[in-house]
Amino acid sequence: MAWDNALMESQMKEIMSSVVGDSVWSDTESGAWTKEAQSQIFKLLKKDGYKVVVLSEALSKGSGCVKQQYSLISADDIVVQAQITNSEGVMMYALAVATKYN
Repeated sequence: MAWDNALMESQMKEIMSSVVGDSVWSDTESGAWTKEAQSQIFKLLKKDGYKVVVLSEALSKGSGCVKQQYSLISADDIVVQAQITNSEGVMMYALAVATKYN
């Protein structure tokens, strides 16, 4: 079964939007948001024969952030990034990588 990057990105955005909702930034809750988003995205990508890595971040309104990525992957692997910003300016970002090993 082939990966659908656009669908995966859309599903990752839905997960993050659902997790953070319209919450204002919270130092105490942000860790739970990232953990829950990471867990749900991992379940989305988990597939026999693939190693999966998921990075999840939550950033407060007005935070500066620069990201760079370099990947060397095969045609069977997938790298998907997604980002959302809620109505309160809280941003969530996720990077998911699934690498075929058999």
